[in-house]
Amino acid sequence: YSKNVPTIFIYGVDNVKMAKKTLRFFFALFCGKATIKILKLLKKRATNFPGSVVLTLCPDFLKYLEKPEKIIAITGTNGKTTVSNMILDILTDNGYDCTNNNFGGNVDTGISVALMKDSTLSGKATKKFCVLEIDERSALRIYPYIKPDYLVCTNLTRDSYKRNAHVEYIFDILDNNIPDETHLILNADDLISSSLKKNNSRTCFGMEPF
Repeated sequence: YSKNVPTIFIYGVDNVKMAKKTLRFFFALFCGKATIKILKLLKKRATNFPGSVVLTLCPDFLKYLEKPEKIIAITGTNGKTTVSNMILDILTDNGYDCTNNNFGGNVDTGISVALMKDSTLSGKATKKFCVLEIDERSALRIYPYIKPDYLVCTNLTRDSYKRNAHVEYIFDILDNNIPDETHLILNADDLISSSLKKNNSRTCFGMEPF
């Protein structure tokens, strides 16, 4: 973007510069929240379209939107929705109020909506915890801006050839984009996904042999 775009500096309690937000970001955030309101008034599901609005107006919207303190992400070929809902239910039952995208938007547009819904008009997160289901192919558009504390990968198998090509293709997308600081929770029974990010800290799960 042009250096002439106006910016606003957001300061924390220690007066340390926390983020630099452009007016383009604030305009996109206002339009996104307004779109959510309008869709709800029309009894429509405000899932992905408001995210398309904000990302069109501000392509690096997720960069400026403040994130919850703890983020748990779930990815993989099979079982993402089931696992993310299980984790969300467990946390909710134990008193944690979590931002989530259990409405089904697991690409960058849907995740933008989930985080935007639980943010103020200044882009500040209103919840401390977050559970996000993340589509594998969306990794390169999400992980540069969202750094999960924990990432569960259910498996990586051959599926949806027209969209995902080959499993090694998806592996490379994840392996090249998962943040180095993310703790991985991996399926030890799946040789492909359990090989992700060799240098990251990890916990493995699996089925005990009968």
